Amino acid sequence: MKRIKLISNIKLIGDTKDSKAIDNEADIFSFNKIEILNCFTSIEGYINLLIRYEFLGKYSIENKDKIEKFNAKILYTSWFNFSEKRKMTVEILENLDTPGFNKNKIEKSFRKIMSYRNMLIHGTFFTDGNLSELKYYEGNFRTVVLNDEFWSKLKLEFEFVFKLLRQTLKDLEILKID
Repeated sequence: MKRIKLISNIKLIGDTKDSKAIDNEADIFSFNKIEILNCFTSIEGYINLLIRYEFLGKYSIENKDKIEKFNAKILYTSWFNFSEKRKMTVEILENLDTPGFNKNKIEKSFRKIMSYRNMLIHGTFFTDGNLSELKYYEGNFRTVVLNDEFWSKLKLEFEFVFKLLRQTLKDLEILKID
């Protein structure tokens, strides 16, 4: 498979001549962005499995047609977006008596990962090779410094949601994990 390089939305801050530092910061940002998008996609896949389980039970040959219809008419439609899926998932988790369930914490984490995803997709990356920032709009214009603390907080939120959903699916025997 061929690797491609596209023009990206990277802007320079100030007056710098250190192209290696800029390239390094841009590479780290791009790598982290891909990691986050991959994790977000996995989380949404887990959410889809949980919602489908709630309405149709475990997958079997007998309910294959119902599952495909449910996927096409509901789960993968544009009107049933991540925000709606998130709300339904919290309700499902609450009804399952999920161990350690804390509705406020889970809702807050879901909102945070959605916010992180949106800022990375829609924001503009700025760097001078030392300082890196992301400018984005969420209710109003905002700027976040992309330092180690930011990435660590982001990672904790994504890992919390990912592990919670993964464990729930494992406990329901929907997902086989060693």
